[in-house]
Amino acid sequence: FDTRFILRLLGLEGEERKEVYSDLLINLKGQDANFYIFEHTYTEIKNILEGCLKWVDNSLYDPSRASRTCRYFLDEGLKQSDIERFIMSFEDKLKELNIKTATIPDPAKSPELQIDNNKLEEEIRSLYKRSPYFIEVEGSTMIQKDVSSIAGIYRLRGGDLPKHIKETKHLFITTNQTLAYANRNYETKD
Repeated sequence: FDTRFILRLLGLEGEERKEVYSDLLINLKGQDANFYIFEHTYTEIKNILEGCLKWVDNSLYDPSRASRTCRYFLDEGLKQSDIERFIMSFEDKLKELNIKTATIPDPAKSPELQIDNNKLEEEIRSLYKRSPYFIEVEGSTMIQKDVSSIAGIYRLRGGDLPKHIKETKHLFITTNQTLAYANRNYETKD
């Protein structure tokens, strides 16, 4: 799963979204799916949560520049201690949902399973740049994580190119439509 999926599943974008994402998880569980997030996704989520701590009770807080998670915490009237408790329970919440952390296979061990990271990155960047909210410096880090996740899935699949979801052993679920579209464009080129 991507970062945003997990944040929504944890209810950090409202109860309605939490219910929808929880239902999806239940349906996937019914299909004997195993759930993972990459280590860099785990770190990104922790950083988002910890970043919210500095904005609680901060007079410089600007909702237009805040993450959705931070806005959620502040809109709900949560205090720094509430966010700290949430951070401390984060790992337990993942365990309750049977979500484990996965390591991306080392690219050096399977060079035949490499994708062209530069081409994928350029595809993603070209689509992200269409948004007036895209900030190149901050976006570069985000794009690297996106590319890393997609490249990791390709390596985990071991060269398999399944035609149907039921045939795949590894699937990256993202809430980011632009990323999904960029990956599709990347796959259909060449």
